[in-house]
Amino acid sequence: MRIRMPMVLLGTMFALALFAGPAAAKKNCHKLCKDIHTACIANAKLFYPCKTVDKSQKKTCKQGFKDARKTCSTDFRTTLANCKASSSTTTCSPSGAFID
Repeated sequence: MRIRMPMVLLGTMFALALFAGPAAAKKNCHKLCKDIHTACIANAKLFYPCKTVDKSQKKTCKQGFKDARKTCSTDFRTTLANCKASSSTTTCSPSGAFID
């Protein structure tokens, strides 16, 4: 029992080291481009301040915000597709800007 536990831990550490090498070089577009989506949602919240609107306008405001969020998600999917197509592994887009 005393010998088995260190061997299991050693084997696990070896497996992690073996598989972590190729995975580290893989590009994580979702993490790299996350700021774009966050900024888009923040802009939508600023454009549709539904908490300060009268009750009569609240439904329209919430629908506008919902549509703006949907647009942000659609744009984010396009950005992710462009990111995955680029060869850079450290930036969201080839030029380093949000939009090419």
